[in-house]
Amino acid sequence: MSNQYTIVPYTNEEINDIITLHQNGMPYSMISRKLKKCAKKIKKILIERGIYVDDKTKGKFKKNQIPHNKKTYTEKEIKNIIELYENGNSIEKMSRLLKIDKKRIKIILIENNAFVEDRDNIRKEFSNEIINNIIEKYSNGLSCQKISKIYNMSITPIKRIIKEKGILRKGYSDGIKIELTEEQRNIIKKLYVTDLKTSSYISEVLNLNKHFIDTYIQKSGYRRTKGESISLRQTGKKRSEKAVLNVKLGQQKLAQSGKRKQTGGVCKRFIINDLMCYGTYEKFYIEKLIKERKKLPQNSKSINTPFGVYYPDFLGDNSLIEIKSDYTYDVLIGKKVNRWSRKIDTTQLEKIKWVNKNIKPVDVLVVDKKNNKIIKKCL
Repeated sequence: MSNQYTIVPYTNEEINDIITLHQNGMPYSMISRKLKKCAKKIKKILIERGIYVDDKTKGKFKKNQIPHNKKTYTEKEIKNIIELYENGNSIEKMSRLLKIDKKRIKIILIENNAFVEDRDNIRKEFSNEIINNIIEKYSNGLSCQKISKIYNMSITPIKRIIKEKGILRKGYSDGIKIELTEEQRNIIKKLYVTDLKTSSYISEVLNLNKHFIDTYIQKSGYRRTKGESISLRQTGKKRSEKAVLNVKLGQQKLAQSGKRKQTGGVCKRFIINDLMCYGTYEKFYIEKLIKERKKLPQNSKSINTPFGVYYPDFLGDNSLIEIKSDYTYDVLIGKKVNRWSRKIDTTQLEKIKWVNKNIKPVDVLVVDKKNNKIIKKCL
């Protein structure tokens, strides 16, 4: 049946015959058989003109009666729609601007003989003067988005002109994969991790897209947590007494709710010689090794144990390294109560013993800052 009819452009006379037959009560499927035309195309013609009636509900309406209440538009509104369309605005843009459905705008344009088929796909040509002005503005630092607003057009033709001239800046959607040099990678790491600069600042320094910088930072594992970002923004700003009180009350409420058990204090992070140190004692240990010109360990991955996940501080050549202070070592072995949970908890010790026996030896080192000593403890 699909090969019986061919899809060809319809003349105005054929379209009028289709509309007349449909308004006289004939469903589009019967019109298709009568005129030997494609049923889907006939249905599309009727829908575009707002006169389509579903075959199932055809009998519920009188002849020449439209089954739905169409919103009527004043001559002023119709004139405004036509003017916007003729000024180069797309139907989609007009729909957002006027808050009118795209199909309805198209119907109005067709009824007033203003609609041009595939007009939005026609390539717009620019004079040499406009092209030179666009290139000049782009060379002076303006973005494609800002230039498109100046000329009241979409960003696509602006990018096309700049691409053809071969001056599109790296980091924009030019279809070319950006390959960072080793120097650029080091600059990003230094600015973000050491100098604590934002991705926006880095993108301006390297003249690269901010989204690209954000993606690279995320994949490289440098991304700061939300709390760390807030802390950086608040650095140097004195909080009001009300804000301090609200934070204090919130922490007390959370601790008393039982929804989250706080097992330790806030851990500060330091980067020493590309090593992440989670706490001042870990930082002291690495700095001491550097001063003594000893080989530095590496950061270690987490290890799953029957007692939970264990997070070693460092990974040495022959063992894992766990750094403790006098107090945290006493808490570890169950000699003292944890100041946060207020309970004796030796879960971490069980994890360390299991890892020491089944995975790799664990060296527990107690840091004595006052006497500048590091003491190795036996498990």
